[in-house]
Parts: sequence; C-alpha cells; structure tokens
Amino acid sequence: MCRYGYSAPMKSKPLLNGLITAATTPFARNGDIDTGALTSHLQWLRESGADQILLGGTTGEFFSLTIEERIGLLRVAAKTEPVHLMFHAGANVLADTLHLVRAAETEGAHSVAVILPYFLAGAPQDGIISYLRQLAEATELPFLIYNFPKHTQVRVTPELLQQIPHFGLKDSAADLSLIAHTPRYYIGSDRLLRTAYEKGAAGFISARSNAHPRLYATMDMVARGHVHGDADALHNEVLRVCDALSGPNQIRLVKEAVQQSLPGYPSAVRLPLT
Repeated sequence: MCRYGYSAPMKSKPLLNGLITAATTPFARNGDIDTGALTSHLQWLRESGADQILLGGTTGEFFSLTIEERIGLLRVAAKTEPVHLMFHAGANVLADTLHLVRAAETEGAHSVAVILPYFLAGAPQDGIISYLRQLAEATELPFLIYNFPKHTQVRVTPELLQQIPHFGLKDSAADLSLIAHTPRYYIGSDRLLRTAYEKGAAGFISARSNAHPRLYATMDMVARGHVHGDADALHNEVLRVCDALSGPNQIRLVKEAVQQSLPGYPSAVRLPLT
C-alpha cells in the first residue's frame, strides 16, 4: 500500500485518533529547559488520559528554541513513552527542517509535523510544494502538514494537499473545508472540536488540555461516541476553559494553570514572550 495509506503499523503504536495535547515547554530559573518538570508533566498527562502528545509546537515555544534544544526536548519526551509522540520539526531553513525530521526518526517520535516556511509572505506555491515534498520524502514516519497562516502568511490549499504525500493535516486555521482534501484532519480549535468531528475530523490538537487533561480526554471520548456522557455539559466546560486561557498571553496562562495541578511546574516563558 502507498506509504500514507498505512496498512502497516507505526512502530507498533496506534494511528493518531482523538485528543492530542500540544505540550508546553517548561523553563528553569536559569532559562534552560526544565527536563524534570517536562517528564513529570508528560507522565501526569498520560495518567490523566491525554497520552498523545505534540511536542515542540507553537504552544511548546519552538520559535524560541535552538535546533539542538528541540532535539534534546524530543529525547527527554520519548523516554516518558506516551502512546503517540508527534514531533514538530518545522523551521525556516530547509536544511534545519530536514535535520529535525531525521532526528524525529532516530530519537523516538512516532510521527512528524512541519509548519510551512514563515516570514516570506506570499511565497511562491511551487516553492512551498517543493519544500514540503523534500521533507515528506526524507522520512518514513507519518508526515503531517501544519497549517497556521496567521504566522506563516501562506495558506494550505486543497491544490497543495493534492501534491504532497502526507498522513494528515494539523489545522490551526480551523478551515473545515480542508477535511475533504486530506487523509486525516486534526483541528487546532477546542471550540470547534464537536463540529469538526461531525464533519469527519480524525482528532483535535489542544493547548489547554495541558492543564485540564481529564476534562479534555473525557470530552474527546464522549464526542467520538466511545463512552456515554453529557456532551453538552462537557463542551460548555471546555468553552469556559477556552475563555479563561485565551489571548496574547495564552502560553503563560496555560503554564500557570498547569502549575496549579503540578506544584513547582515553572510558568516562565522565553522572550520575546513575557
């Protein structure tokens, strides 16, 4: 079967379905990554039912990490053995992204996601396609495209998706019309998760589930019909969490909320965030 049809298992791990937590990156007082806090947090998430992780995404402040720090982050996270570990490998320089994609294979990730190149607003479509093709062809891991036009100034289109061999789409633009154009669609919006599921989404990627994993894991299972529960009540609670943990300081607010459940978890963010 075609690479991205996947009749074969991925390193004996299940295919991605349902809730994926976009993990925060904890920083110690000296500014280094706090590996102890990271390990404790990931273990707590797993015990709480949030056992699929997106590492080093926007919520993980990848934009403030060096390439080697990102690889080190992956090494630590892989030792916690989440059910599924998706590693975000996107960088502006193609060579850096290739290096990170290859590290995903050797350091224990189960899948890899790549954001489109950023800064160059309106980059040529043929250049973006060639960029993504090189990355998709560089790995045997399930390859996901990460759509976040607010930051990249380049939008993923149905035409682009048709030309890139890919496992799925992580969509922070919440463009539900793209569901029909990708094998597996993962929405990056807690507020729209029920609507996305109704339209055929495979799952959703949530930053706020860092702080409320049991709520989000339960909401996910009920929304997918795996367990019985009051979907409306759960969704309303999720919306209340969204209201509390939103805005320009969202990453810090999420970290502070994690700290309430895990005393000692550092809430610091790296500059230019404050």
